[in-house]
Amino acid sequence: MTECRSDGPPTEEVPIEEIADEDWLYRRLALNHFRSDGTVNRTAFMRNSTPPKKGKEPDPEVSVDLARLTTPPNSAVGSLAAAGRPNQGIATLQANFPRGLDLEVVHAPVMEPPNLRNVAQA
Repeated sequence: MTECRSDGPPTEEVPIEEIADEDWLYRRLALNHFRSDGTVNRTAFMRNSTPPKKGKEPDPEVSVDLARLTTPPNSAVGSLAAAGRPNQGIATLQANFPRGLDLEVVHAPVMEPPNLRNVAQA
């Protein structure tokens, strides 16, 4: 098992979790990321292309939180949604959805800087 050190005592380590297709993730989404039937549109996993003005492209580093390691109010992706952005919120989706878009879903805890620590980051 790969391990990552936290900002706590030197003996504290955060194990890298395996993420199954059935695992739930938290993702900050805007209203325009939803279809009229309530399902998530693939644009939720897109970014502006590089170079600019070429449309959208898949974002290979979409930020999500592994739900079993946090709660919606404590999720880093969710806290941004509540920060004065009324058209955004936190959604739950299973890991198989972004994987179905050929995106990797890998647990990657953020340990530094301490004020941005997020052990649920994937």
